[in-house]
Amino acid sequence: MIKLNIILILAVCLLSGIALCAGETIADFDFGKPGREWNVHAKGTFKGTLPEGLTPDFPSWTKSVVKSELIKEGDLSFTRFTVTEFDNTVMFRAPQNLDKNAIYKFELISRSPWPVGLELRQRPAPYARYYDAKMKTGLDAFLKSTVYANLGGMGGHEGFKDISLYFNLQRGITDIRSLRVNKVTQEELNASIKRPDNGTANFFRNSRFPLGLQSGWNFSGLETGGATSDEASPGPSGAPSLKVVMNSQSSSQMTSPRLFSEPFQTADPNKQNHVSFSCKVKGDLTALVTDNFGRTYLDMHILTKMKLPESKDWKSIRLDFTPDPTAKSFTLVFAGKGTLWLDSLRAWAGDGDAAFVSQGECELALAFPESDASIARIQLSDEAPKLNYCATGNFEGATLKSKVVDIHGKEMPLPDQKLGLSRDGKLVGGDKLALEKGAIDFSATPGNKPLGQFRIEAWIERDGKRISPFNEMVVTRIHRPLHWNEDAPNSPFGCHFMASPIIIPMMKAAGINWVRLHDAGTDYIGWYYLEPEKGKWQFRDASIQRYRDGKIKIFGDLQTAPLWASSYKGSGKQSVHGYFDTYWTVEDWDGWTNYVKTVCSRYKGIIDGYYV
Repeated sequence: MIKLNIILILAVCLLSGIALCAGETIADFDFGKPGREWNVHAKGTFKGTLPEGLTPDFPSWTKSVVKSELIKEGDLSFTRFTVTEFDNTVMFRAPQNLDKNAIYKFELISRSPWPVGLELRQRPAPYARYYDAKMKTGLDAFLKSTVYANLGGMGGHEGFKDISLYFNLQRGITDIRSLRVNKVTQEELNASIKRPDNGTANFFRNSRFPLGLQSGWNFSGLETGGATSDEASPGPSGAPSLKVVMNSQSSSQMTSPRLFSEPFQTADPNKQNHVSFSCKVKGDLTALVTDNFGRTYLDMHILTKMKLPESKDWKSIRLDFTPDPTAKSFTLVFAGKGTLWLDSLRAWAGDGDAAFVSQGECELALAFPESDASIARIQLSDEAPKLNYCATGNFEGATLKSKVVDIHGKEMPLPDQKLGLSRDGKLVGGDKLALEKGAIDFSATPGNKPLGQFRIEAWIERDGKRISPFNEMVVTRIHRPLHWNEDAPNSPFGCHFMASPIIIPMMKAAGINWVRLHDAGTDYIGWYYLEPEKGKWQFRDASIQRYRDGKIKIFGDLQTAPLWASSYKGSGKQSVHGYFDTYWTVEDWDGWTNYVKTVCSRYKGIIDGYYV
């Protein structure tokens, strides 16, 4: 009986594509071989072949229509999935009940215009999701994509059971050659992620901001404000602080202002990690640490957060977090509306000394000379090909080294510059901090081509040893557009984008001369946002005018309806003020008529045309 059971288990493993008996490989689905034929007609439809062990999960609860077929292309064999009707999702399930305390590696070889979604979730209700990732795909050629999931390191899922593996497809064609699942060790996981050396005192390469925001930092949802160095308010490090102003007229969570730091990685994910900084705060701002920024747009994976206290004096803030060992990166995020002065930024692992320390003996900040499009990191052809630099810290007797790299990867060194020759030990913030400014001239480029995209890399050396972190800035140099400081009424090029002081010059420089107020911009003009209560109007005049100040013409969209004027009010649903709440059918047509008249009258001569 025991021998028979072993044979049956082996047979099940082979038939299902599961190699539980073969060491660490949990599943190996070969989409290049004939599999089981399916013909499922329920709410949705799936017809075609799947490797043994995979099940179409979507037809019983979505209207999606999908077919699959085995394709041979030269020496390659694969399964082609064609999604002709997409309703909510197209999901396939593998039969694994995964160990919630294990580490898994998922390898997918695929080709598609869209990423393939991978989920680990509870199979029975309530179908709670444990982990999700977007697997990269090749566009013209097959691409191998690898992700790791440390289920035991995620926490908060003690009640989970029956964790199954799912993969999701988008509309159109997706070609898949294979999907492999391995259970791996902590050592293999650690080896897959590039980390700083254990002795690294600060994981941030830019810990002070004498020239403003550095490469790798990014705003989201910013309407007015921005980030500049503030020499009038030096920070505890002795350098000018970073003054961040975040404002928005929008009430939407999707477009609320956020500032994301450059990504960083920890030297040791098995220890408690920390982020600290000095700040002064005016307004409603929160600091967060997230991992794998970009996993989802709104639902960031937040490891820790803290509401920042308002203060006119410098305060030291420390955030403690337990890292996910599989995370490719971590990000410090500032969210909300207000003004923040920032200095003395540090991230480190373990207990150690919590005092501020930079990563190297000195640091090098880079910035664009102020010009027409410098806020968007664009230089026009009649502007000098230069970047400003500022060295801070101990750079006595050191040399600034730099190089320029073009978009094809060709590089050439730029002239060395000796530091410390004009150093004055300027007294800032109560402590003496060596600070020296200058410019990097990159008029010499590979192939002597003055226009295009270039990456300027710079660092500081002493006696042949690098004593600062690397820094870089990507510069886009283009011809000055024909209609740079004027309207281009006959331009056929438009897009929808926010009224951001960064985005507007970027779009104008790219030749985009119209904005369509749909999705990005809906809350500037949509009825739902302008008249949330009957008779109480909330206009976004400043946002509308910002487009016109940037010589962007406006194509308005008369759309949405407030809850009081739509069929939503009789639906019995409880509003969460989500995207789809705004699009219920209009019921108060007198209110709609008044909305149209109000908007068109208010913006006569400002908005050039409308659609409904």
